[in-house]
Amino acid sequence: FLSGYREFAEAFPEQSSQWVMTRKIDVIHNAGGLFSMEYTETSYTGGAHPNTSVLLACFDARTGVRVTLEDLLIEDHGKGLEAIAEQAFRAERSLTETEDLSSAGFWFENGTFRLNDNFAVVPEGLKFYFNAYEVGPYSMGPTSIILDSESLSSLIRAEGPLAAAEDAPAASH
Repeated sequence: FLSGYREFAEAFPEQSSQWVMTRKIDVIHNAGGLFSMEYTETSYTGGAHPNTSVLLACFDARTGVRVTLEDLLIEDHGKGLEAIAEQAFRAERSLTETEDLSSAGFWFENGTFRLNDNFAVVPEGLKFYFNAYEVGPYSMGPTSIILDSESLSSLIRAEGPLAAAEDAPAASH
């Protein structure tokens, strides 16, 4: 970051803009053997606006191994999870069930909703985060959705860590 700024300042000495970067990590869940973090990075390196990126991660609190959706959900969870997530995405973005995603300004390939893998376990269920530029222009901003445990109940692996977390005492974060 610093060497990039120095190179920029040398190449464009007439520019007076300052570069800024902030990074922050928050624990957003820590219960039932699962530990989730949210990493936020905001930077400004000139241009029209700053950029912010949010990365989510969930770990097994005992081993430190990163938890995947395959660890949490039944084997064939794909289509069911996509349908639940699309419904939550549309609700968050005030889109009707049949509204064309491409016409609404989103960049999903072939206009078909696809869930990303930027997720974490939170007390309510699973949180997914779409950063600006990921599925739409910067002007549309990011989209955060939470898939509640009740809507996911048929997809949760009975022997998996999410099922164990559901049986655990109230989450602390």
